[in-house]
Amino acid sequence: MNDFYFKLAHTAIGQNIFQTLNLPQPVLLNRSPDESISMPVGSYLIGASSNSFALNNTLSALKKNSHIDLLNQNKTLYQSLPKSFSGSDAINEINILQGKKYDGAIFDATGIKDFESLNGVYQFFHDAIAKLSTNGRIIIIIKAPTVSSEYQTDALQLSLHGFCKSLAKELGKKGICCNILSLPKGAQKYIESSLAFFLSPKSAFVTGQAVTLRNQTTKQVPLSPEKPLTGKTALVTGAAQGIGRETAITLARDGANVICLDIPQNKKLLDSLTLQIGGHALAINLLDDTAMQDIISAISDTFNGLDIVIHNAGITRDKTLRKMPQHLWDQVLKLNFERVVKMNQVLLEKGLFNENARIVCISSISGIAGNFGQTNYACSKAGVAAYVEAFSESTALKKCNGLTINAIAPGFIETQMTKNIPLLTREVGRRMNALSQGGLPLDIAEAACFFANPSAHSLNGNILRVCGLSLLGR
Repeated sequence: MNDFYFKLAHTAIGQNIFQTLNLPQPVLLNRSPDESISMPVGSYLIGASSNSFALNNTLSALKKNSHIDLLNQNKTLYQSLPKSFSGSDAINEINILQGKKYDGAIFDATGIKDFESLNGVYQFFHDAIAKLSTNGRIIIIIKAPTVSSEYQTDALQLSLHGFCKSLAKELGKKGICCNILSLPKGAQKYIESSLAFFLSPKSAFVTGQAVTLRNQTTKQVPLSPEKPLTGKTALVTGAAQGIGRETAITLARDGANVICLDIPQNKKLLDSLTLQIGGHALAINLLDDTAMQDIISAISDTFNGLDIVIHNAGITRDKTLRKMPQHLWDQVLKLNFERVVKMNQVLLEKGLFNENARIVCISSISGIAGNFGQTNYACSKAGVAAYVEAFSESTALKKCNGLTINAIAPGFIETQMTKNIPLLTREVGRRMNALSQGGLPLDIAEAACFFANPSAHSLNGNILRVCGLSLLGR
């Protein structure tokens, strides 16, 4: 990362200058590029509103590796420690916070149904945030809205989205990330992999966001810390460089057999990458008329179907709409959007998605917020996000046993593309988020591996922004 501002902020001279001028000082974010996702080891503070339904599963997921303090300073607002956990050496029920620091704080808010119980969120975090370590994690668990007469309960639950985003902006200067897990009653049994991701260094550039878990009939797959994608075949498009390359490397780290697809002009880069990770190169231009057939032939001839598809390939052709020629519009929409839809359709028709397969599409915050001179790009990326949400509910997906689809919307990521942005614009892009820095390709790769994990089968139709809570978009 060639970020002079960031490097200066971490020198003795720079720290004095930044403090004098009251400039944001971005924290060095913890990341773990050499490790697969697992439940982190640490010390966590937990609270739960009365009648919440996710506390038992949260405690069960954490108690194996962590020390837990359950705060119960107000028995009318908070749940007490469930009897099944009494006597556990890993869990301690406390009535008042002491001087110790915590790696994270979790609040189960699924029981909030009135304004009095909402006050418990204030009381818990008012004291807890001072006890969080740098690079700490906050997770708020809420009840997913239902189509019912419980409109007040739904409104109270959804109000915590605003609370979460604001808290994330307040604490970003310490590298603390705050996110939401939204789940219907019953889905709490699938919470382990999401807790692991959002409590760990894997979510270093994810804050102020929410994912929704779905209540499945599928048996829960335990979270495996050792190469969880062993035996899985993954296809990554646009794999020769940047985010695609890092995603291929990270999937291989987790045990996947990775097919790396990119244009023939990047064949040397593909060959170098596949040699590094023991993968397979596929030099195909997705804009060619024969591209889909070439992909199908290659997969059918050599591989036993696909378990993971990462739709990363994309281009920008920036012009204001008045100056944009037709062919620039066509190229961007075709590669970034139409080819994603088309490839999925063809893979479905040919029966090349294996059981419990995962599709991950790369969208963009440009598709959420729009961007000057990017009507084509923003249209394509908004289309991808909308497609993911719609396809996740489709009959076609439900007929394919265990198939899920999710999307990642990157913010400012330190790639060759952003390196070529003019200096002033680049600096603004880096600082316009709660963490005051750009993300890394690894951050996108880790999110892709999170969605691709066998234990993440309850995640479907999510659009996860990996942007450090950019000021752009919602």
